[in-house]
Amino acid sequence: MNIVLLGAPGSGKGTVAELLVSKKNFFHLSTGNALREMSKKHTDFANELNEILKSGKLVSDDIVNQIVKETINELDLKKYHGLILDGYPRTQSQALYLKNLINIDKVLFIKVPDEVIEKRIINRRTCAKCGRIYNLVVDGLKPKNPELCDDDDGILMQRKDDEIHVIKDRLNAYYKEINPLIDFYIKENLLVELDGTIPLDEWKELILNSVK
Repeated sequence: MNIVLLGAPGSGKGTVAELLVSKKNFFHLSTGNALREMSKKHTDFANELNEILKSGKLVSDDIVNQIVKETINELDLKKYHGLILDGYPRTQSQALYLKNLINIDKVLFIKVPDEVIEKRIINRRTCAKCGRIYNLVVDGLKPKNPELCDDDDGILMQRKDDEIHVIKDRLNAYYKEINPLIDFYIKENLLVELDGTIPLDEWKELILNSVK
């Protein structure tokens, strides 16, 4: 089963991916991670990608498509229950490319009001040592000490892009991208809307039931 995850920053896509990886043996294909891994390779394509990243330019659809294709081709998919695509597709042209690349079984669209997203993101914290992510206001994700990691006592930091003025810009950009994608996947009869505001335990059960 191959799944596309859609949702605003702070909607809970990371929590969904982590749950499906640990409980259902999915492979989590994050385009951000795939891009970073591809840029480390000693190939002409990696060199081209690094030049784009250094210049600060946006990575084109063609290059993102190529990264996703190469990442999937390098996987032994028989080892996994399926793929979770997180951060891709972001445009309708990417969605069309993906349709011709692999079969998509479901598109999980996590809906959360803006005010809830803003509250979650400004209270998100990341351990400076191990990278574990916490949230000061979400039950089940709160650290024992609001300043230290439960695992290694690393300092909990707020990322620069989790500040309120940045969040509003990110949400505006997100809505411009997401609406055509929603329309596309509704027409494909693949979209499943999920309420991302319910309690964490109920949320996990809802996710697991949605991929049966």
